[in-house]
Amino acid sequence: MTARKISSHNLTTMSYNLQIHGDFLEKEASTLVRNFFPYYEKVWCIYVGNRGNESIAVLPNYPNERKRKHFAENSYTVLESFFMIHHILESKIFEQGITTFDNYIEFNKAFITAFALLGRIHDTAIKASDALGYDNRNFKESIHKFYEARSIVIHGKKVPLLFDDLGLLRIPFLKTSLINGTAWEDKHSLWNDVENMSTEYAADKLTDFFFQLLHLINDEYATFYNLIQEELKAIPTSLTFEHNSAYYLKPETSLNVSGITISDAIDVYGFRRKPPKNNW
Repeated sequence: MTARKISSHNLTTMSYNLQIHGDFLEKEASTLVRNFFPYYEKVWCIYVGNRGNESIAVLPNYPNERKRKHFAENSYTVLESFFMIHHILESKIFEQGITTFDNYIEFNKAFITAFALLGRIHDTAIKASDALGYDNRNFKESIHKFYEARSIVIHGKKVPLLFDDLGLLRIPFLKTSLINGTAWEDKHSLWNDVENMSTEYAADKLTDFFFQLLHLINDEYATFYNLIQEELKAIPTSLTFEHNSAYYLKPETSLNVSGITISDAIDVYGFRRKPPKNNW
């Protein structure tokens, strides 16, 4: 197996940049992050970083690396989930008419996946905040409605769907703690009850949920940023800049990563691979 390693840096005067030094997901998501989730990068640049090859940056004299890694892994999962929902919304699948059974199956796959990811964001954002050890009760309360909606879709019976004249799908309002009046709740509602409920386009509901939750999470990441800054100043310490680019394999060479065979090595924290045996 022939491999090559492209340039590396070890310059403590430099700072991390998500678009340049993030892993392949973070680079791809960097525009979305800077437009809608800027405090992800601010936190990442002072507390996480990326040395390349699946390693977060060194934080000298930091007393609790396990805490930092728990935070970093949950934070990364928040980003991955947001990016996946955004990718689903950008596909415009919820804005397409349902004219065949295959259309219906693809809609359902995207609909259920998007709500499952909302719940994943809820859980991992809370775990990231828990890792920092502050009073996060207000944060938990602010995002709870998204978990309620997710539970109705994922754990309840099928949410009834209504077609408009163009074949676009509408859903009833979901009965969360913030919804007054009649709305869909899987324990008591029947499908024909939807005739007396207010409805909205599935595309509009998921887009609203996405940006509402993203706004709340970004606001809490501003709190993360301030807490982390205070902690690092008190030590004092800061990330050591070091970035080694990923190893690249020739296209004809396959590599098994987490049970997946790929033709090129990719730099991402959640994948593990054995280091090359070659000496450079």
